[in-house]
Amino acid sequence: KKYCLDIVDRLSKKDAQCFYKHINYEDAGHGLLSSRPGGLWHHRGGFWCLVGGTAEGNQNAHSDSVIEIMKFLSVLKNDCL
Repeated sequence: KKYCLDIVDRLSKKDAQCFYKHINYEDAGHGLLSSRPGGLWHHRGGFWCLVGGTAEGNQNAHSDSVIEIMKFLSVLKNDCL
């Protein structure tokens, strides 16, 4: 969370002209690509890694982040046309 807030702070101070938004999901780990509990297989590293969070927090983050990503891509698409 700290690094995300640092990035948002820097963008704000530099008066960045790009769209950005920080969303923090309570009780979510780092595995937004998967809503399942437990670890994820790191295909490049060849090992299992724990992503943290709770099963409910990860599910909520996964569900909402799909919507937020689609909104973000829509903004980018509209800005690039």
